[in-house]
Amino acid sequence: MRRIALLLMVMASTFLAASGVAWAATKTCPPAPKNCNGTSGADVLKSTSKDNVMVGKGGNDTYTNFVKGNSGVDYIGDSGGKDKLLLTNYSKVAGAEALDTNKNGKADTYVIYLDSKGNNAVVIVGFFDDKKSIPKKPKTWRTGIGYIESIQLKK
Repeated sequence: MRRIALLLMVMASTFLAASGVAWAATKTCPPAPKNCNGTSGADVLKSTSKDNVMVGKGGNDTYTNFVKGNSGVDYIGDSGGKDKLLLTNYSKVAGAEALDTNKNGKADTYVIYLDSKGNNAVVIVGFFDDKKSIPKKPKTWRTGIGYIESIQLKK
């Protein structure tokens, strides 16, 4: 009986792997310069007290665990899905700005400052589409491939 159950489990696992099912991951990210890579599924990527480089992929990813006062500067690069950034224990942020990191005159990156000194921040690369946005006109900025659909502050 055990052999049959084991055989069925192996067959089911093989079938799922062959069918291309995306396995989601929950990861506590290593310090930069190492990347914290997600999968094509709905991942949860957790920040640490060090600088992190988080790379989500096509799933509906959640970026979380930003430690108030000690999260470092975290970079997020995402390539699709309906994503969420959760800033827990924050009732407000120190500021935010759009940057032109590739120097083409159009905004492409969004920075959220978690403290007034800039020691703790979330940098979302590709948040704006710098091929369609118009410089210096925020209402004309279009969302880019790295757009995070939901940014939530939770006290």
